[in-house]
Amino acid sequence: MIQKILIAEDELLTRIGIRNLIPWQEYEFQLAGEAEDGEQAIKMLEKYSPDILLLDINMPMVDGISVLQTIKEKGWHTHTIILSCHDEFEMVKQALVWGADDYILKNTLNQKELLEALTKVRKKVMQEKREQNYKEVINHLDTEEGQALHQGLLSNLLTKPNALPNTEKFIQVRESNLTCITLDIYNFKSVQQRYEHKDTSLLFESLLSVLENALKKYPEHEILHVREDRLVIMISFSKISNLDQIHHALKKLCDHVVQLCTTYLNISIVIGVGGIYHDYQKIPQSYQESILASSYHFLHKDTHVFDFYQITPSILDQKFSSLQDLENQIRKICIDRQYSTLSAAILDYFSLIRNQGVINPARIKDFIAEIVNIILVDLGISDFGILTQIQSAEFLDDIQHLFCDILVQNHIFSSKPQYDAITNRVIQYIQNNYQSAISLAEIAEHLQISENHISRVFKKNTGKGIPEFINHYRIEQSKELLRTTELKIYQIAEQTGFQSVSYFNTTFKKIVGQTPYEFRNSPGI
Repeated sequence: MIQKILIAEDELLTRIGIRNLIPWQEYEFQLAGEAEDGEQAIKMLEKYSPDILLLDINMPMVDGISVLQTIKEKGWHTHTIILSCHDEFEMVKQALVWGADDYILKNTLNQKELLEALTKVRKKVMQEKREQNYKEVINHLDTEEGQALHQGLLSNLLTKPNALPNTEKFIQVRESNLTCITLDIYNFKSVQQRYEHKDTSLLFESLLSVLENALKKYPEHEILHVREDRLVIMISFSKISNLDQIHHALKKLCDHVVQLCTTYLNISIVIGVGGIYHDYQKIPQSYQESILASSYHFLHKDTHVFDFYQITPSILDQKFSSLQDLENQIRKICIDRQYSTLSAAILDYFSLIRNQGVINPARIKDFIAEIVNIILVDLGISDFGILTQIQSAEFLDDIQHLFCDILVQNHIFSSKPQYDAITNRVIQYIQNNYQSAISLAEIAEHLQISENHISRVFKKNTGKGIPEFINHYRIEQSKELLRTTELKIYQIAEQTGFQSVSYFNTTFKKIVGQTPYEFRNSPGI
């Protein structure tokens, strides 16, 4: 931003010298005018409102001190650099008292010294203008424009340390015990479909009302809409000194927000809480930590609140050495076709990911897709659809279930059992009877084993309940019919054991992420 400069100096040669000392425009300065005495300087100050005044302290008629006094009385925002001689030191001290920003000696003045003084004062001018803009924002928060500017201010704080001087003047958050809380709306694309033209403005108005209600006990907060599916709460607990009490308050608050969103808005949210700090410059760090914390949802799909405070240093390190070894072992098992040991190795793999807290979905998906591709190539099967499903899976559990489904569907278990005898017999029964109605009681009677025991053993081995497993197996068979036949959707539903086409469509969309019609018409099918 170009700064306007006014020169007030009674000596013509000195004015000419200053005027030609630096290339003003090159350094983003503009000469607004020149005054040859204090009286003229005051008139030009009122007319041009310069940002910086180069003011000779000793001028006839009205001297520099009087000019400074007028500036102060009028409330003008011009900053001043005093031009003085060696024998005017007492007047310089007086000028500084009246608000001058700096002084330079005329008889030794050079380009470097003048530029340094101007640059120093320019920073003050810029800071004051920023503060003035922010004050206007605060004074007009009830307007749409004011709210937009305030959101921009908060957004800068999230990403840029030192984004705002005198931060405490413009936000409710204090610098003691401050943290960031990230709120992500889960499955946002589906939530959007509830609203006409996917306009979720009403949703966010309601969500803001819910949050403000939950935050009534904590006035030191700001709420920021940073992404179409994400809100951030900046909050401080300046009146609480005990960290355990703060973490307890945060846990209680976040759990309450999750409950309110479920009950009143019918949405599921994932919350990440960042570290707690005592410096506004740490806001970006706390924000990034809150995002990292919320990413743990990938490992724990049924948990909704994640606190960075609970992430241990060993997890943060994310050392992959043992994971790399296990991946190499699984590759060798598949390449050597030693499938009898694959199930145990895969279970170890997913357990290690959970135990180490490895938050790297892309790495995990790429590896599982690689292993699936090795198996399918070995079986002479081309199935790009399943690879797409793996890449689009949201949770580690989903990836694990998809992988197990592939093994079951392609009878990897049947030739070389990798589960206990009971589980394998249940799987075999499902494969032989999936086209008809299957009940747990029917399976128990066939195996002559109690329902409770069968359910417990099957869930332990496969990670799924029997009804869920049946649905997944039926959907895999329906996908094959969609690929290879011209059967109508309702016919495929009947042939794969579904009692109604609507339930088939709902189940297919839930498991595959597409409707049967969308799946049949998608590229590569």
